[in-house]
Amino acid sequence: MAKILVDTNVLSDVLYADRQWYNWSSSQLENFGDDLAINPIIYADICYRAASIFEAESIMRTIGLQYLELPPHP
Repeated sequence: MAKILVDTNVLSDVLYADRQWYNWSSSQLENFGDDLAINPIIYADICYRAASIFEAESIMRTIGLQYLELPPHP
């Protein structure tokens, strides 16, 4: 099955409990649970606010995010 690339904004809504978008974003993550992925750019966004690499990795495990590299060409 194809992976769903999760946008940074959806992750931020859930991680930082956005009042307007938390419910929608968390339900989307739940709906696609086993098929969620991020790329290096989104990973960098997670790391920006994480206190450590261990926290960033914990976030990925908790949400169930798979790390996918960017393809070298379109």
